[in-house]
Amino acid sequence: MSHDETVTQTLTGNGLLIERTEKPGGLVPWWWIGDERHVSKSLSQTYRHRDILKVYGCRWSKKRRQWYYIGRELPEEITALLGSQDTANEPSAHDNLPIPTTPPSPHYSPPLTTTAATFRETYQARMLRRFVEQFQADLERATRYPALPAVATVRLDDPWA
Repeated sequence: MSHDETVTQTLTGNGLLIERTEKPGGLVPWWWIGDERHVSKSLSQTYRHRDILKVYGCRWSKKRRQWYYIGRELPEEITALLGSQDTANEPSAHDNLPIPTTPPSPHYSPPLTTTAATFRETYQARMLRRFVEQFQADLERATRYPALPAVATVRLDDPWA
């Protein structure tokens, strides 16, 4: 956590730790979702529930090695992951949660999808938008400042002309 963030709420349970952090004067709080203690990937509760976290708009922070969600309220499906303690031998009731067919309405940004085709489409759409913006800027510049007429001077005594 950076020095200008303050933790305003902490939730624990089922091996997970969820912290709500806000910056002074910040508009939207960030929810950090991680394991209560450092464990291997196979024992990690966040790795176990990564599909649910992705569906509801959480993203992975490589720097903090935690999931984060940006929004006023954390979706109920994510807070449901904090349910009662389960042992390693018993399957969790949260493992079989139905994944919604329509993504929930996002609070801050649309949920990420993991398919490569969608990534290409969004990348292509982003590149097309940048091209259109640059083209519009160039067109505006060309219409605002028309080019001067070209004048060519040909010297008749120059053999290279």
